Amino acid sequence: MHSAPPVTPVTAAVRDLGIGPDTYGPTLDTARSTAATETVGKALAAALEPYRPQALAVWRTGDDMVLAHIAARELGAELLYASATAGILAFDRTPAPGRRVALLAAAWTEQGLSSLRTLAERTHGLDAVVAAAVVDTPALRAAGGLATLHLTADTRQEEPS
Repeated sequence: MHSAPPVTPVTAAVRDLGIGPDTYGPTLDTARSTAATETVGKALAAALEPYRPQALAVWRTGDDMVLAHIAARELGAELLYASATAGILAFDRTPAPGRRVALLAAAWTEQGLSSLRTLAERTHGLDAVVAAAVVDTPALRAAGGLATLHLTADTRQEEPS
């Protein structure tokens, strides 16, 4: 007889927030609970710490930006918000080339991860050291040589935006 794995504070926080579709893939509803959002953001920072990122790159979506803000605060890292307007990818500021950057999302789609990685590495000369997510998706296994991490044991399929 199999028993369910124990519920960790992070898993409980993710369940409290819930996961739903967004422009760049599944995301958490950070407006539901500030306490749960803090728990998840701090857990992301702790998981990222061994990679020593100097910056966190995230798509400009509200919930991912909130999580990235908490993680960046905990790590003392710079935030880079990415957007795609009329097919043009850009960060909100020009980062210094060579900086160690973690790519962050609540959950990745292959296109979202690939596009952000290309923007960071090829366009700005950053050193992408890890792709991090709250929830596992197939995109993390397709990251091609990039270290990956996720906080929960749950795996989500990509959802159309």
